[in-house]
Amino acid sequence: MSLPITGVLCNKFIEQFLNLFCSTFDGVYSCDNIPNHLVNKKTFLIVVNLSKQDNQGSHFISILKENNEVFYLDSFALPILNDDISDFIIKNNVQVKKLKHQIQSLSSSYCEIYCILFCLLKDNIMKTSKLPFFFVHEDHLQENDKLCLSYILKCIEKK
Repeated sequence: MSLPITGVLCNKFIEQFLNLFCSTFDGVYSCDNIPNHLVNKKTFLIVVNLSKQDNQGSHFISILKENNEVFYLDSFALPILNDDISDFIIKNNVQVKKLKHQIQSLSSSYCEIYCILFCLLKDNIMKTSKLPFFFVHEDHLQENDKLCLSYILKCIEKK
């Protein structure tokens, strides 16, 4: 079975999909629109676009807070350069962990698909402290899009 995903997905699709398949999901937000009430929660899982609400979307990341840690899950493994997200994470007053290796090719437009996978694997990420095997050498990063879609299918087939 193959997913008919041919381009960028919108916030609404991501939210509807994850609400169906991820019981701990707390929403999709633009970087300047992350709700303040999440700071007081011990656990949350969100998808955030690095663009502001009134701009066209640019890149999605996932943020998971659990056990006094924040996991900043960016498939490009970029540093946290967005001031809105940095401020939000600082308000949480917790240790921050990030992906150490880029798993998405810069030529790929599937960042939202990686976020969906990160959310679906939330329990596995916390239990094993690692994601499924992805290529990390730049010559093979494009292959990770197919792997990501395959992992998503396996996750939703189990539900």
